[in-house]
Amino acid sequence: MTGRILVLEDNPADAALVCTFLEGEAEDGPGVTVAERLSEAIECLSERTFDLVLCDLSLPDADGLESVVALAQAAPETAIIVLSGSTDGQVALQALELGAQDFLLKGQIAADALSRAMTYAVGRKRKERRLSAMVMLDSMTGLANRKAFEHRLDELAAEARAPDGLSFALLFIDLDRFKPINDQLGHAAGDRVLRVVAERLVEGIRTKDMAARLGGDEFAVLVRGPIERASAVGLAERLADALGQPIPLPPHGARRISASVGLVLCPETGVEPDELTALADAAMYEAKRGGLGRVVAYPHDDMPESSDGVAEALRHALATGPLALWWRPRLDLVARGGPTVVAVPQWEGVPPGDSSDVERLTHEVADLDLAEVLVRRAMELAAQEELRQAARQGSVVFSLAVNPHLLMRDALVADILRTGEDLAAHHVSMELSVPEAVVGPEGREIAKTLAYIVRHGLRIMVADFGASGCRLSDLCDLHVHGLRLPVAWTRDTNLWPVARGVAALGTSLGLRVVGAGAFSAAQVEGLMQAGLHGVEGLAGPSLDSAAGVLRGMAPWASAH
Repeated sequence: MTGRILVLEDNPADAALVCTFLEGEAEDGPGVTVAERLSEAIECLSERTFDLVLCDLSLPDADGLESVVALAQAAPETAIIVLSGSTDGQVALQALELGAQDFLLKGQIAADALSRAMTYAVGRKRKERRLSAMVMLDSMTGLANRKAFEHRLDELAAEARAPDGLSFALLFIDLDRFKPINDQLGHAAGDRVLRVVAERLVEGIRTKDMAARLGGDEFAVLVRGPIERASAVGLAERLADALGQPIPLPPHGARRISASVGLVLCPETGVEPDELTALADAAMYEAKRGGLGRVVAYPHDDMPESSDGVAEALRHALATGPLALWWRPRLDLVARGGPTVVAVPQWEGVPPGDSSDVERLTHEVADLDLAEVLVRRAMELAAQEELRQAARQGSVVFSLAVNPHLLMRDALVADILRTGEDLAAHHVSMELSVPEAVVGPEGREIAKTLAYIVRHGLRIMVADFGASGCRLSDLCDLHVHGLRLPVAWTRDTNLWPVARGVAALGTSLGLRVVGAGAFSAAQVEGLMQAGLHGVEGLAGPSLDSAAGVLRGMAPWASAH
């Protein structure tokens, strides 16, 4: 073996013996370096590249296997062989698990055995590096894959969080007009398009930046800063222009595609990877909605501003806490079937009905990009095993709050429907919760979309019906399944006659009318007498447990 070798040994006699064995091993290479302390070895590794480190475990400034961990972190591409006087097989096994390629006993080392061990260790390390690189690469394009992208994003976000951290830009890229190429010219032509896109992305960025293929025709670029908004937008526009140039596809001639690009900056927009990717994704969909080949930087100039602080509250919530599934009971007062549990996306640890309630923020925020981020974050909860397990115990509904304006975004609607199909396959129903604003002019604007959603098997519930006033005649043409009355209506007995009138109207129109509020025997009885079809509890037994809700509801179901 030839190359650069570092011997980490504090015993001069042992170091001299090892160097004697190494005579000729590095004669054609840069030679052998000896370090007596771990700190000295780390400094050597920071200054130059070594092919191999021969490491003793008994050092003045390191305790046992600490040195293996430190060396592996300092030089992840360098092979490590531990030289030790310990015959403890467990120590040898731990050394290999921590990153060493071999473990040799000092008293049994011979020159030829050491030579073979070094050759094999360096070979294993190189193979390990190749395999690791393959795991982090997209086989189609040679770009970084989603795993590598997420790892790099985490690194940049950690840098940005530091007091003197660097800014960086994140670009989400989705190809326009790609599907027709696959459908009309075949997958071979589609694969060539993806490879050309990858080449153009790499050509358009610096070596310290990263281009990644996230899957399908979706790509991402991470631009390490410092970088300002204007520069990031300029780069995004240059990349979009490059991707819009004709692509030769023999024998079909040249074809054009384009790319929609969403852009966010860190820390300007946020510092949490999940938040950044969600906002970049939303910006990309906004670009796609506005036409082909567009770039949208979040927040974009024509974004409507919230005048009541809802957008600010939502940004704060997105940045400070994850969403989790909470549960509220639903009791049918007419059919008197078994209890139903409604799964509600909610900020972790904050019960529904709090001032940061997900449904309220989604319905009220004027910033549609933020609203879409929240909806997509909520949809991720639909994949949780917790929902599937609950469905084995009883009837389960996944309730997704949606701002009605978002239903004009075709891509989001398509994703909502796919989520509904996935849930149905696991015996979970999906229900959209929309605000009372759909009962009126906005409802007429999205009537076709609502009908389309209903045809695909999703149920739509109007939340807080009667809280803000509407024209009842608009209910006739509204494609929804039911109305949920405000909490105040179900808790205030003076409003029950009004609830009775709404229930009668709903019945005549084929709409289910339910009351929202905490359960009590008197409330359930009064609402049933008022003709409501059901009640939902915003405060009930074990809100964080579906099984707890079902157990708590069993007596009500049998009594009513």
